[in-house]
Amino acid sequence: MNDLSPAATFIAYNYNAPVNVGTFEREAKRILKLVEAECGWMYETLDADGKTKGKINYTIWSDVFVCQECTREIVFWDVATDKKEGTVLDEFPCLHARQL
Repeated sequence: MNDLSPAATFIAYNYNAPVNVGTFEREAKRILKLVEAECGWMYETLDADGKTKGKINYTIWSDVFVCQECTREIVFWDVATDKKEGTVLDEFPCLHARQL
């Protein structure tokens, strides 16, 4: 079977064509600098002192649930992950409801 469509030809050629690594690296760095100049502000934050800027390396997003017993919020990441083992628990208690 052959696929002679222009898209397939383009993809096959670019998968198999030799690449000048130095040129590619320079161009990639140039593009990254342009993107950072335009969008870098979105990855900055102020320290607790309100003056020092820092760069955000990563952000952890988590689901937030409401406990059916105490109606308080449960942050999934805080209560349902075992950070040492790197696993997610099958069951997790509400820390607030246990204290009632």
